[in-house]
Amino acid sequence: MDCAQSCQIVSTGRHERNPFLPRYPSPRTMRCICLGSVLGHIGVSCLLPTSWRRPWQTTTLALEVLAVGDNYFEAGLRIKF
Repeated sequence: MDCAQSCQIVSTGRHERNPFLPRYPSPRTMRCICLGSVLGHIGVSCLLPTSWRRPWQTTTLALEVLAVGDNYFEAGLRIKF
């Protein structure tokens, strides 16, 4: 959802507020970044000791939920697939 919302940013004339992303990303750039992020997340999850995986997954999921909520409530971006 966060990736889809980031793709909406350019089409609505807004800028990306995430400091780790380009200010005006193209939808293609965002899809590539999101794909890399998913693959990186899977890689880290596989490398972590079993006892650390749940905290890693919980923390990253919470951060994504916060980002999507902020995009929805503060920036007015829709949630769509």
